[in-house]
Amino acid sequence: MDLKLKKTIESAVENEVKQGVADLAVKTIKKVYSGNFWLVGGYISNIAIPIIHDYSLDKPTDVDIVLQEPFDCSLIPDIKSWERTKTFHDGLRYLKDEEGIDIWTLDSCFGIKKRGLDLTIQNYLLTVPLTSQALAYDFDKKEIYNEIGLRALETKTVEVNDQKEIEQASWRPWKEYLQRKANKLKFKAIF
Repeated sequence: MDLKLKKTIESAVENEVKQGVADLAVKTIKKVYSGNFWLVGGYISNIAIPIIHDYSLDKPTDVDIVLQEPFDCSLIPDIKSWERTKTFHDGLRYLKDEEGIDIWTLDSCFGIKKRGLDLTIQNYLLTVPLTSQALAYDFDKKEIYNEIGLRALETKTVEVNDQKEIEQASWRPWKEYLQRKANKLKFKAIF
């Protein structure tokens, strides 16, 4: 991806995370956690797609944040008027109306645990099911990671990124899961 376009997307993500649900999530996490953490997945796609292509998706409402260091997510405080539950990563989920915040740690990610990988964002991005999910925004460096995810956005394609993970990511057959995700982004599914 062109560096100028990448910087434009990073700036748009930075501006978006300073408001609304993402800002609420960051402020809540920082009350008890001082390590590095990243915004991952679809929230970034929903911001980037209108910049790269000539259409928009719904405003992002689902915030996924992964913490680098092992941490007991139950220590993150409640958010007033939000329901609090657990994620399948054994992390924390906040729900309110149509919005959601999921917070988990790298050491709880199945692909990292199963393979005994180091706790890095790069290793996490290697183990996400789909190429379009292989995106992370570093809140400290204000930078988006992973050429695989950026290329998926640029080419409007969704492919398998990690076969083992996609087979566990959904109760549906993996091809159906991939197609559903591609349709949501208005991308082409590549099997």
